[in-house]
Amino acid sequence: MSSYFDYEYDAKGNKTREEHYNSDGSVNCYVDYEYDAGTGKKVSETYYNYENGELTGSTKTEYDENGDVVKETEYDKDGNEIK
Repeated sequence: MSSYFDYEYDAKGNKTREEHYNSDGSVNCYVDYEYDAGTGKKVSETYYNYENGELTGSTKTEYDENGDVVKETEYDKDGNEIK
């Protein structure tokens, strides 16, 4: 068996969590997704190490007035911008 993913969705069909499993069935890490309540667009992804639940990084997404992505910023576990 190879590694695989499991997904959770909210009532609007937005992916709210993605869990990454190892080939032995144990969870390696997970990603939580957050959406803007007004537009429904994804505004952030937050990455965690599953063993200790420690934050490992995040990505924030910004949109223009047309709803197009204009900037994605990555942060390390301490909130420092890395990209």
